[in-house]
Amino acid sequence: MSSSPTSHTARAGVPPIDALLRLVGPDRLSSYGLPSHDRAYAVQLYLWNLELSSAIFRDIAIGEVVIRNACHDQLTARCLSTIGTPEWYEHLPLSDRDQREVAQAKVRITRARRVVTPGRIVAELTLGFWRYLHSARHESTLWTPSLRHAYPFMSPQHRADVASRLDDLNLLRNRIAHHEPIHALEIGDSNLDVVGVHGELLEVLNWIDPAVSNWLKSWSRVPTVLATRPKD
Repeated sequence: MSSSPTSHTARAGVPPIDALLRLVGPDRLSSYGLPSHDRAYAVQLYLWNLELSSAIFRDIAIGEVVIRNACHDQLTARCLSTIGTPEWYEHLPLSDRDQREVAQAKVRITRARRVVTPGRIVAELTLGFWRYLHSARHESTLWTPSLRHAYPFMSPQHRADVASRLDDLNLLRNRIAHHEPIHALEIGDSNLDVVGVHGELLEVLNWIDPAVSNWLKSWSRVPTVLATRPKD
């Protein structure tokens, strides 16, 4: 039985341009050069953007776990030494916003019929939560006594330098999670594109542990994907 031309080209790796244009929609594809560029280029750039998003997202996923665990370890150590309990999120001076996120994390854990533990709380908290723990309001309450120790290879240690990078990473992460274009993106007020923000991720990890940062840099698919960007 012979196959239709559309199914054959799709199996051969050629995207069904008409179908994608119709189903993805002109509003979304306007970010990829339509109508000023040809349709095939717009679709190829759209698909390449997905590849880049995937490559960056897996690096951010690793970075997010490393960052939150490094911070969690230091907050736990402080709470154990001052209060004698590891539940820092119950006793350290968090903002109302932070406390709401912790409460929501507890609800999600309970609804899943699991016991609330520090490790499960940490796993439920968003990257945005950890970014806010590095905000100026926590300079004397969390950064100076605790969080700065999560970055032993940072010199000099400035809270604002970590906060700005976590803010950029959180913005990029959320944009990818909502399937937004990142191929020509300037992140927040940073004047950086995705390559620059990816570099910030490696920088923050280097402040935590250079070995982890160097490994992620060698493992990352981001440089390879960047080299395959469709030609305009």
